[in-house]
Amino acid sequence: MHQVVAVLPVYNPNDPFEFELEELLHVSFAQIIIVNDGSSAVYSAVFERLQKKPNIIVLTHEQKLGKTEAVKTAASYVQRYLKRCKGILLIGAYGQHKVKDVEQMLRIARIYNDGIVLGVRSFRSRELPPFSRFGNLCVTLSFELKCKRRIADVQTALRYVPMTHLSWIRRIEGTQFDLDVYMLMEAVKRDIPLYEVYIGQASIKKNTFIQYDESFRFRQVVQKIWRYRYLAR
Repeated sequence: MHQVVAVLPVYNPNDPFEFELEELLHVSFAQIIIVNDGSSAVYSAVFERLQKKPNIIVLTHEQKLGKTEAVKTAASYVQRYLKRCKGILLIGAYGQHKVKDVEQMLRIARIYNDGIVLGVRSFRSRELPPFSRFGNLCVTLSFELKCKRRIADVQTALRYVPMTHLSWIRRIEGTQFDLDVYMLMEAVKRDIPLYEVYIGQASIKKNTFIQYDESFRFRQVVQKIWRYRYLAR
């Protein structure tokens, strides 16, 4: 599906990042956008090498603004310079999402392109400590009570968003990972279809708690679900 743009927000990329990105280059994307969200200067050489590769665009924040702003920066670029694309595929930058999952998402997005497609993870893995399974259950139930819609993995970072929805998504306020949840809350309110595609199991990776992409801060997520103020139409 060559009309889709891959978007990877990244802060201080880990060692396998470049290797994993090479695998994504073999997937048929119109463009791959990497948003360097204020990474330390020691990673400058990494982003310089990536910028020289064909089909990759590196956008840079001078300081860390959080995942929400990183996604909005990429969405703004796509709307301005890649207007003929069908949508964007948000992908985690720390090896959470395998190429086979990405390709599956693209196949589903080709069919169900009227809404947002979510790559949902299974939280039944024995690798996960009980608090993580319980925390995800709390987030899921809070979302269901607030929005009257059950989503198996509210915080998933792997999701396809059609171009037609980027304008209102860019208006969502928040920091860090707020956009993951708020995007779904707005979609439910706007009667936008949400399609769930099961991918690999959730797992706790080394240093997850300090990495940029996905963290298990369940209490904060639950609080933000109940405090969120919807956008005006």
